[in-house]
Amino acid sequence: MRPRGSKTIVTDAVTVERRSHAPRRVRRQLLFLLLAVVVALSVAQAAYAWSWTGYVGIGYANGQCQWYRGQSACSPSSSWTYNDAINAIGGRVLAGFENGNAIRGVYLWGNESARVYRSSLSLNNPTQGHVTFCTWSTACYSQHSAAGIQMTVV
Repeated sequence: MRPRGSKTIVTDAVTVERRSHAPRRVRRQLLFLLLAVVVALSVAQAAYAWSWTGYVGIGYANGQCQWYRGQSACSPSSSWTYNDAINAIGGRVLAGFENGNAIRGVYLWGNESARVYRSSLSLNNPTQGHVTFCTWSTACYSQHSAAGIQMTVV
């Protein structure tokens, strides 16, 4: 019995069995399609960003934060890579990430910016990008009662 997809060719007393390459071609096409999907998904994930511009300080908040509610702004929870934060005006802010267990980041005074990588803060995903107005220490003291912030989380 011949294997499925093969042909027997007889020429001048020489018998040659030739198999169809369709299954191999289909496998290659499926592998290529799977690779294209993986690349597209990784590019789509890397291209996703969340951005917020506004003020943080006592009475300013966007309501999504787990830590220091009422004086902070946070992104939705996700597997973020870094937080680009700019303290355009105002007092000292903490810019970084938070999850249910901790909040970590770097301090920025007015006219300072930073790119804070989540991996450098030893926080597990999912996390939220976080910027909060610093009021919990005398090191935070400033004559300002709010800070103007631009935050982009990628």
